[in-house]
Amino acid sequence: MNPMTELLSRIEQHCQRRGISESTFGRYVVNDGKFVRRLKGGGSMTIKTLERVEAALRSKTSRPG
Repeated sequence: MNPMTELLSRIEQHCQRRGISESTFGRYVVNDGKFVRRLKGGGSMTIKTLERVEAALRSKTSRPG
């Protein structure tokens, strides 16, 4: 599994566990409701954005920080 596929899988699992949509995750984390869809379509992100996503995935709540 490549790193982006793995990250998208982790995001999907996080959203399922928290009972939120992927668009809600994107809005909370990077203020972009289409963020996950763009990644699935082959989009990229900056290191800073990846750090925010990773922090949100480690979080015990739906909202990061």
